[in-house]
Amino acid sequence: MQIEDARDQVAQAVDNLLDMRDRLGLPNLTIESMPAFLARANKAKLKTKDKLLILDQATLILEEFYAHLPFKRARYAVDPVQRLRLIRATLDELDDMDFHAELVRTFARLRDPHTFYALPHPFAGASAFLPFRLQHYYDKSGRMRFLITDVMTGFSHDTFVPGAHVTHYNGMPVEEAVWRETGLDSAGNEDSQFIRGLNSLFGRALDNTAPRAEHWAVLQYRAADPKDKREYGILLPWNVMTGLRLPSSSGGTRSSIFTSQLQTNESRKALWGWDQLRREQSDPKRKFAKSNDTSLPSNLSFTATGFDELDEAAGVKPSSLRDGKRKDSQYGYLRIHSFLINDTDAFLDEVKRILSFFNTAAGDGLILDVRSNPGGNIQAAEGLLQMLTPRTIQTAKFHFINSRATRNIALQLDRRGNIRAEQQFGEWKEGLISALAEGSPLTPGRPLTPVEEANSIGQVYQGPVILLIDALSYSATDIFAAGFDDNEVGPILGVDRNTGGGGANRWLHNELVENTGNLANLPLTCLPNGANMGVAIRRSTRVGRNFGAALEDVGVQCHPDFWHKRTRNDLEKGDSDLLANACSILAERPSFWLRIDEAKIKGKFVRAVFQCIGIDRVECYINGLPQFTISIQRDKQKEAENRIMPIPVEADISTEALLNPPSRLTLKGYTFIETDDEDTIRLVAANDFLFE
Repeated sequence: MQIEDARDQVAQAVDNLLDMRDRLGLPNLTIESMPAFLARANKAKLKTKDKLLILDQATLILEEFYAHLPFKRARYAVDPVQRLRLIRATLDELDDMDFHAELVRTFARLRDPHTFYALPHPFAGASAFLPFRLQHYYDKSGRMRFLITDVMTGFSHDTFVPGAHVTHYNGMPVEEAVWRETGLDSAGNEDSQFIRGLNSLFGRALDNTAPRAEHWAVLQYRAADPKDKREYGILLPWNVMTGLRLPSSSGGTRSSIFTSQLQTNESRKALWGWDQLRREQSDPKRKFAKSNDTSLPSNLSFTATGFDELDEAAGVKPSSLRDGKRKDSQYGYLRIHSFLINDTDAFLDEVKRILSFFNTAAGDGLILDVRSNPGGNIQAAEGLLQMLTPRTIQTAKFHFINSRATRNIALQLDRRGNIRAEQQFGEWKEGLISALAEGSPLTPGRPLTPVEEANSIGQVYQGPVILLIDALSYSATDIFAAGFDDNEVGPILGVDRNTGGGGANRWLHNELVENTGNLANLPLTCLPNGANMGVAIRRSTRVGRNFGAALEDVGVQCHPDFWHKRTRNDLEKGDSDLLANACSILAERPSFWLRIDEAKIKGKFVRAVFQCIGIDRVECYINGLPQFTISIQRDKQKEAENRIMPIPVEADISTEALLNPPSRLTLKGYTFIETDDEDTIRLVAANDFLFE
């Protein structure tokens, strides 16, 4: 086997990308070789006093603010505070690169990507990359294989193309190279460790990982053509890009974001996702030209069975949304790329618009895909749940650690001028002050999303819903998936066995400084040279049927029967097998219909005209108060023959017992479920009407 040197081909692709940067909306993009970047990094020296400051601040946030610290110490037998003391003791023996590496490893041993040390300039915002993407799948014998699925736009090669199988990485079998890489990163569960290790073989956010002096990688691979039995080798150089479109905000102090994954997603768009970059540059206020255009293209993509084949979403074609049983079945697909949004109402309004459309265009089921979503705004994530179910949504609980610092903050909240601290700590004040007597490591849980806000819209989509997850569904997406499960919205189908396991509200170090800046006895100060830190400041726990369970490390697990192992078709044909699996699961679940056609106030009653399918009883509420119950006569014979038609209903609902004029009409539909043990009635649909 000969090893081909592909540095010239990569250089051509890099030049091509730099020539296109303005047209791709990346005017600040720069790319340099790894040796050049490391030479520049070695010149950016930190003073000893700066290193000591960083160590002091790291000790403070871990010991006094890190909500998972007691649990991580017990789970992994680690003591990051003691390790920081040891770094301090040997500081004179460490050069800058060693210092950064030791700090990164100290945080990485906690296996919590929310809690990290971010390296200073020039590492901040820099991403290292090789010119390809490698993904794994399982062949028919159950063996794991590794496939090239994307190459850098402009990288021209005869055999190293999508469809080629990689067998070895730097002389090691790929799977072994992946597990070796996991020791240099932080992830809480096995599936998350594996997928992050695999991704770091060809792309790394340099401000969140230990510096490595790797100038190139050597891969052994087989060509995509199965008739070609030769073994190929290729040498590919590492390059470093900066100037990506990274947000200036972390999403706010009521957010949860996996920064490294967000940066990785953006770098992939620059390397081969040019169509998505162009889509995100479009004017959000323009008139929609395609059926699946959206005002939030960075956050949302959608398509449906009845769309034109060109109206695909994140590589998913409308023709893939079939269950194989009924030719007339209609399914919807909604990909949520990110919850990183500043305007929660704008996000929820756009999702509501899409779901309202799906109600008529995709009534047989909705596939909701949050794979590789790095999180963002927790309130946007939890606010979406209500639109998918008639149930009253319960939102996650969050807990501060009980420490000297957090108790000190609580004792100062009544003083004037502490508005920021009051906003962030006020709801937990009583628990923090009483912590000394109670001896609990955490405060009692409080929601970040008020229950009233989480139920202010109500159900919009009334068909069955299935959620697609992977081990890179993290942060606010973990919390969303937990809420989906805890509130029993629908089944969860995973290409990995669980989500990433990021169960916390994360703050950056500068946010912690800003929110406590005018309080006494808190030695928090800004970090030098653009260095930063993240901390999981409020630990989340689950609600509903999983009340009190931890989300951190464990994540949200799919049922073993709903673990879909990736196939080659999934990687090469837009998740075709995964989507067929999801549609077949939805096909086994009934669809319900409860739509208000008209509601008018007529003196001392409200006349409501509505339609329903699959519903036996409707409860009518006005201004949130129960007023009337209607029994629906269903034609079970037609339903059995799949000749289902909406049943029209007209009802007069008295308003005499109300103190205020009618402002909101709510209908809740129930169905009777017959089982061998007992008959039950279940809430299956709801609809609201707001009076002007």
